[in-house]
Amino acid sequence: MRLLTTEDIAKRLQFDEATIRDLLRKGELRGFKISGEWRVSEEDLASFLEKHANVPRESQ
Repeated sequence: MRLLTTEDIAKRLQFDEATIRDLLRKGELRGFKISGEWRVSEEDLASFLEKHANVPRESQ
């Protein structure tokens, strides 16, 4: 499992890091802290993006 930092996610989504931290604090994006720093799995980021898509992905 690859873990992403708030910086990694902010770059991918073209968001400010503060926005990512806010999503994590609110529980909208699943993550956890290691030594005081947020980490998010690739799978949790994918789930977050899928949940917020305007058109659900069709079953394959």
